[in-house]
Amino acid sequence: MVNNPTAVGLHEAKLLFGADALKNSTVISVGTGQALNKHLDYQLMGKGLAKDSSGTSWKDKFNKILDSATDTEGVHLVLNDLLPSGTYYRFNPPLHEQCAMDEINPEKLQNMVTDTNAYIRRNQHKFEQAANMLARERTLVQKMVDFVQHRGHLMGVTQVK
Repeated sequence: MVNNPTAVGLHEAKLLFGADALKNSTVISVGTGQALNKHLDYQLMGKGLAKDSSGTSWKDKFNKILDSATDTEGVHLVLNDLLPSGTYYRFNPPLHEQCAMDEINPEKLQNMVTDTNAYIRRNQHKFEQAANMLARERTLVQKMVDFVQHRGHLMGVTQVK
């Protein structure tokens, strides 16, 4: 199970379309929201300022394993470092409280909407930048490569890697 399948999706795209196809790609990753305390931990981790939380009890160790198995922001940190600047966008609003995927409490849902709307307002430039990247025109060379690869695929010719 992968809670942030962005890296898996990139791997699949590379297998299907080749590594060259990823060079001119834009990757958008959309999260379901993250509790504020975890959001702050990951901001510190990204700056190398996270505190050492290596607990020694079995409960601490189990919780650490569970957190790593359900971690979504670790994938984000890696992709943010590896992918070229301006090609990867992660949208995952910080929430004042963690909500279950099947949450139905109207008050909690309204809080989630409020937190998300605030996130969108604060990151409007990031949303616009991502939209511009998605809507940009492909170059003539990119279109020619697409055409040749598509024709080759239709004729059963495999791409040499």
